[in-house]
Amino acid sequence: MAGKSDRRRARSRGRRLLFAAAACVFSGNGLLTTLVSVRATQEGFGDFAIGLVGGGFFLGAAAGARRSRRA
Repeated sequence: MAGKSDRRRARSRGRRLLFAAAACVFSGNGLLTTLVSVRATQEGFGDFAIGLVGGGFFLGAAAGARRSRRA
């Protein structure tokens, strides 16, 4: 019985680490997106150019995820 408990505990720890890592990635992504758009506004870029930069980032992320075979 101890084996099942250990495996369950290991799976639970793995899930917690996965969710913590995802939270870090999403937080960093949100901060980066905000910082880039604010800085581009300060530098005098137009709204359309800022939108292209933001859209290009997500398009590249989607293309990279689609292209990768395994994580």
